[in-house]
Amino acid sequence: MRAEEYETITVGAGEKWTYSLSDGETFENYLIDITADGANAHIDATATNWTIRNVGFKGAGTRNSSSRNYHIGCVDSGNGTSVIENVYLGDGDDGTSHKDGFASIFVYPSHSGTIEMRNVYIEGYTDNGLYASEPGHDTAVNGQGGEIHVYDSYSGNNTAANFRLGSDGSKLVNCCSWGGPHRGFWMYFEHGQIIDSHIGGMDNPERAITVGGSGSTYDKMRYAEVTVENTCFEGVELRSSTTEIHGTSAGKPERFVPEGCPTSAEQAASGAGTDGTTGSTGDSSEDSDGSHLLAFVTSSDAYNDTYSFAVDGDVERTAAPYESPSGYPIEGGANDTIDVEDGTSYVEGLTGNGFGDAFRIDGAVTSITIDNPDVMWVELDGEALSPDEVIEATGGDTGLERTLLIDGVGTTGESRYEFDVTGDVEATTYRAASIDDDIQVDDDHVSGAVTGWRDAFAFDGELENVTVEGDARVLVDGEEIDTDDFGDALPRVLTLVGNGSPATYEVTVDGIIEPAVWDDIDDVVTVDSGTVEGSIERDVQRFRFSGSVTDLRFDAGSAHVYADQDRIVPDDFN
Repeated sequence: MRAEEYETITVGAGEKWTYSLSDGETFENYLIDITADGANAHIDATATNWTIRNVGFKGAGTRNSSSRNYHIGCVDSGNGTSVIENVYLGDGDDGTSHKDGFASIFVYPSHSGTIEMRNVYIEGYTDNGLYASEPGHDTAVNGQGGEIHVYDSYSGNNTAANFRLGSDGSKLVNCCSWGGPHRGFWMYFEHGQIIDSHIGGMDNPERAITVGGSGSTYDKMRYAEVTVENTCFEGVELRSSTTEIHGTSAGKPERFVPEGCPTSAEQAASGAGTDGTTGSTGDSSEDSDGSHLLAFVTSSDAYNDTYSFAVDGDVERTAAPYESPSGYPIEGGANDTIDVEDGTSYVEGLTGNGFGDAFRIDGAVTSITIDNPDVMWVELDGEALSPDEVIEATGGDTGLERTLLIDGVGTTGESRYEFDVTGDVEATTYRAASIDDDIQVDDDHVSGAVTGWRDAFAFDGELENVTVEGDARVLVDGEEIDTDDFGDALPRVLTLVGNGSPATYEVTVDGIIEPAVWDDIDDVVTVDSGTVEGSIERDVQRFRFSGSVTDLRFDAGSAHVYADQDRIVPDDFN
């Protein structure tokens, strides 16, 4: 993403700078310098459909001992959708003392709409890093129940909690909460979700996730629950009998800063740390620099319908709503995720209620998937086209149009796999999959292993067979499949023929091997899924296996050994 020019606001010693947003206003590309002694800054966003984008706070600011403080105080007051995107709040103090508590972002109880937060970096605040539970109070204390959605963000080493939510529908997606003396994620009221995130490094690991209120008896007895999905975390604290957690940890949490999240005030202000827009007019025509406007347009019958696409280049969300040439409204892609891997941008989005999404793309579209084509279609620069026509028009390659995904996200341990197709196949970074040395592609045969992540492939023709040892899922063209429905799981046969002398052996394959069901081989011991050892003298022993034989050895004697029709000997593996 290209960097933009930004304006620096320098707050003098002992001064406090404030700014208030109005309905529909965008405040972007500012560096707010509060490094001077006694300096502070506050942005007040209590309107509707506002945007705070590309803003970096440089310095911690001064705490006010008489009340709690925060740099951004916000609500969406009109049941609309407001955005906080690519913001750096990482220069907080040590975050160890709750006295004179100071939060980076505070959401007022009167929040009634939705706030979308993306690529926000928070660290070192003496209160909650993100303090967003107050909308979950019921009407007795003026909570309006507005939702807070946090994507691709980092919050660490804050005193009370790194992320604190508390209203139905609020969620944390692809975020990292790391360190701090008390809590990683705190669901104070109602029901929230944690998806594809890591929560750990706490001084009190048993409080990585806390569910339920504190303080008054009223708060403590309010119902609260959280659902976790594909999330790695340490312990859980349930604060009363009216609190619940659904789901278990997907493994050991690790500290990471999500792709596109800024790590300095300068990076945030310039827009260099974001996968989001740094400004777009919403014009439906092709730009003079060769970019295109790609829109996913929906009819009024659409509701929570999904799409995805990949571009060999940059993707930017449109900055403001507008009407497409076909007459349907476009919102701009607030409910999407953008991942960038090796120069390729992968986008997944959701639309509904007759409002579509649009993006400025700079590069060739390589794939497009639409969940419900009856209510959603694609427009390129204002012209309705089929997905293949969009790919062709932007210079994409349609040679290998099918996808196969080995998805180990959320599983523990290694999953070994192999499959065969009738056409060409190659490893890809589809869905941000990795391409590593474990992947072996031999013509139309592929083998590999995943541990907690994804391997992906593009292919043509048909999937003949697929075998997975482990808990990873297999998706073909975006749909999960039952591997038993695709060919013989163990298509090859290993045969040992005794020559009359006692022999003991060990055979290893890079797939799976097991005794053939039609043979009774009492003397064979399976060491693990890829190795068998046994003894033979005059009989015939057979095994079903997948992959290739990688080792054959005799500790005593010898025998004739065949992999399918080909004879093999120990010297072949010396």
